[in-house]
Amino acid sequence: MGNKKFNLTKLALAMGVTLSLSGCFSDNDNNVEIKPPVKVPTDTVKVPVSDTKEALSFYVTASVVDATADNLTVVPNTTVKFLENGVLSENITDVNGNTISELTTTTGSFTFNVNEDSDINEITLILSSDGYLNKTTVIDFGDKGEVIESLITLAKKDSLVVKEAKAAATGGKLTADLTTKTDDESATVAITSDVELRDAEDNAVTGDEITISVVTAPFDAEKGKAAAIDVIPQGFSAVANDDATLVVEPSGYVEVNMFSGDTKIKSFDKAISISTTVKGDFTEGDKFAITSFDEETGLWKKEDGEAVLGAGNGVSFPANFTTDHLTGFLLSRTKQVCDKPVTYTVTGSDIPSSGLFMVLASNSFFKVSKINKLSGTLVTQADLKRFGVSKDATVEAVLFDVNDFEFGNVASTKLCGEIEIAATAPATTLVDDTLPMTFSCSNAEVDDQLPLGGAVVTYSQTGKIPLVARESANGTYALNSLVSGEEYNVTVDTRIEGFAVETFTITAGSTEAQNFVRDNCTVEDKEVTGTGSSS
Repeated sequence: MGNKKFNLTKLALAMGVTLSLSGCFSDNDNNVEIKPPVKVPTDTVKVPVSDTKEALSFYVTASVVDATADNLTVVPNTTVKFLENGVLSENITDVNGNTISELTTTTGSFTFNVNEDSDINEITLILSSDGYLNKTTVIDFGDKGEVIESLITLAKKDSLVVKEAKAAATGGKLTADLTTKTDDESATVAITSDVELRDAEDNAVTGDEITISVVTAPFDAEKGKAAAIDVIPQGFSAVANDDATLVVEPSGYVEVNMFSGDTKIKSFDKAISISTTVKGDFTEGDKFAITSFDEETGLWKKEDGEAVLGAGNGVSFPANFTTDHLTGFLLSRTKQVCDKPVTYTVTGSDIPSSGLFMVLASNSFFKVSKINKLSGTLVTQADLKRFGVSKDATVEAVLFDVNDFEFGNVASTKLCGEIEIAATAPATTLVDDTLPMTFSCSNAEVDDQLPLGGAVVTYSQTGKIPLVARESANGTYALNSLVSGEEYNVTVDTRIEGFAVETFTITAGSTEAQNFVRDNCTVEDKEVTGTGSSS
């Protein structure tokens, strides 16, 4: 049979291992039993790994509100286009970093960001919504050092002076002379039948019917009606004159649009006549500069001609001019520019933790600012000309919060220099809540809850403008200036692909923590050590 021990030893030596075999794994000298090491079974489980984003230090959240409503009423289903230098911008992104040039908001509020490689500090927005006149506004980012909350007003068409008419046409011309007047005769457009009507490519239009729309608004509109300053696009002052010591004060505005079917009529081979009403301490023969605005490009252009006042009644005067193209037309005169920054001081009540909106409005100036401190700057020295701040301009100042509670107002105050306004907090109880949010993972094998940090979180009452919830700690967000006991809608953009959070509601004063279950978590294998035994 041979020597089994010898055979085993030869095998062990062949493997390069020296084995001592005496009994069952025994010590040859002392016959002390040495047990082999116990093999401990190992296993792994899938555990979630946090994939939340770093919190954004800058983005813009904007709300579109009705310019003539008695309270803060949002305008839903608004389309927004972002323009730079007359073309759609390539520098605007959503909060997830995806490039966008336009969007439609169903709620009336929207957020956007700026490409991190871009050095732009402002963007032109063109907004449109059914039943409202299109609006062009400029949002200034400053140094992009903080989240910007902005309000943009739109004017209902039925709050404006609007006249619409139809006329027969053939061969790109009217079949008869056409004079269209608004019902109050504050604006008139006259086109003769020998004028060729042209499209954007300078081709004569086709079709047998022309529609014309004339829109204007008084500078001193009555309550519930839109004023001219509600519809005049921003940015005219820097274009209307190139004298650094002067700013433009608007005196009249009229917008004329014509269509042949769906084709927009943009120009003519001969001049047409337009008249709009100017009110003030003027005399017949006074002249006004004309600046035209192209809503498709968002750009202003100074016209070569001037508007001349006709005979009036001492208060109102027809300002007459001619043009060979259609757009919005602003009539203006110049005044001395303000020589110091526009600052503010709030006395009385403290500014609530959510901040306040301050509206500065007059017949020729409109600006909404969000303030979070008792004092600060509204218009810098460098922006006085761009915003059209004159030395003697006066405005009404109003302070209000996101809940539409008024904190204070000043009926008439000088715009140039310091504006002081006394604030009184409303009697309604306002509370500050915290909202902790976590997420857990159905595709993981352990039930960990991870903080949901880095999200963009807004909250609002139904039909009202939203506020931004700042992240006070990882996954915990501050909901400030809530009306105690009221229900708020909270919207969360996790900024994580495939992880969407539905809007949920909280009750002010009793906000509860939220956990969201997702099925697409990032997971990793983690070794789990079990127990073993010897044999």
